[in-house]
Amino acid sequence: GSALPELKAQALSRGVLDRCIFTGSVPHREVYPFVENMDICCMPDSNWYGSPVKIFEYGLMKKPVIAPDLGPLRDVMTDGENGILVEPNPTALKAAIQKLVNDRGLREKIAVSWHEKVLLEYTWDTAAKKVLKACT
Repeated sequence: GSALPELKAQALSRGVLDRCIFTGSVPHREVYPFVENMDICCMPDSNWYGSPVKIFEYGLMKKPVIAPDLGPLRDVMTDGENGILVEPNPTALKAAIQKLVNDRGLREKIAVSWHEKVLLEYTWDTAAKKVLKACT
C-alpha cells in the first residue's frame, strides 16, 4: 500500500533490505505459503468487537501468535499460554517479537497450545455442534 516506499527505505537504512520480502497485494488463496514461512505471526491491532479469523488460521498452521490485548482476543487466548497479548502499540509489539525471537521454547509452546485449542474449540464443526446443542 501507500506505506511501501517508507517501509523499503526503513529496511534499507537498517541494512536488512536484502532479508525482506515485499509482496504487495496477494490474493487470499495465495497467502498460506507466505504464512508457512513465518516464524511468528503478528496482528498488531484489531477492533474492539470481534475476533479476527486470521488468528485462528495462524493457529491451524501451528504458528505462535502475537495479538492485541483486547476483549475479544482475551476471550479466546490466554497470554503466555497460547499466545502473546500486547497493548496495541509499536513498543509493545517490538518487545513481544524480541521475546519470541529469543525464546524458541516459548514460541513452540504457544504455537502448539494455540493449535490444539483451535482444533478443539474453534472449528466450524465445533461451532455447528454448539449451535445444535443449544437448540435441543
